[in-house]
Amino acid sequence: MRRSSELNKLSAVLAGHDAGAYKLGDSVLQARDALGRLERAEPPMPPADPAGARETLIRDIVEASMSGEAWPTSDVVCIETRALEAREIWLSAHEEALGQAQNRLASAIRNAEVIEAALRPALDEVLAEATKHLDAFEAVADFSDAQLLRAEAKHRNAAIAFDKLAERYGLIRRAQAVLVANHVELDVQDEFAEVLNLEQLYGGMWPGRHQSTYSPFPAGPRQRLAFLVSSGAQPWVGTAEERDEQWMKKYGNRVARPMTPGSADLLGPQPVPPEAYGNHRIAGRL
Repeated sequence: MRRSSELNKLSAVLAGHDAGAYKLGDSVLQARDALGRLERAEPPMPPADPAGARETLIRDIVEASMSGEAWPTSDVVCIETRALEAREIWLSAHEEALGQAQNRLASAIRNAEVIEAALRPALDEVLAEATKHLDAFEAVADFSDAQLLRAEAKHRNAAIAFDKLAERYGLIRRAQAVLVANHVELDVQDEFAEVLNLEQLYGGMWPGRHQSTYSPFPAGPRQRLAFLVSSGAQPWVGTAEERDEQWMKKYGNRVARPMTPGSADLLGPQPVPPEAYGNHRIAGRL
């Protein structure tokens, strides 16, 4: 049985945990373990040859009737038939159990307050580590791989640390994007998707400058992370409800409620291939 579309969408949340970007709660992990046990379960072996056993019994009965001997018992056929029925019952029950286990895992992820309990603490750790390595990294922020090889060890180590932190940051944002997808009602232009003070970073001209394709954010993942901890940005991980609250706090009824979702150029988390994160040679946007 294939995993449900809902669970496939939430797979990014599980992937971030598996990669060590953050830690999910026990309720989610227990639900995943239960599903894993079901997925690994092996059905009973099918009967060797129920049809063949039936034909053998018919032949033996006919021969017994012709010779006047006692008819053979049907134990063999009963055993084979029961084995076949048991397998069919197991397969049916297993499919139903898999469906229920998938729904329970999806519900566990949705109800576990992953953003609050897992993503926010992880983001705090990433930002703290990035700040610690910032000075050493800024000296080589735009270095090529060849130049990094010739740089001092402290600068190389800082670049390596930023690569790892940028990858972790990307996993956090991918999980956030999955969890809030289709739940944001007001902040559909993603103003509060990644930072709380986007207008300030745009020089007070959001969304006008954004709509002109201007962006203050560097394209490279590790450069973007360095910008977030050095520019006065206020990164956060908000739930859909919290993002809408920020939007209402800022705009209230002064402007019409936005009706169209943002484009792929927006700052907010965007689904991108995993390889785009944590590799400074690949320009990527969240």
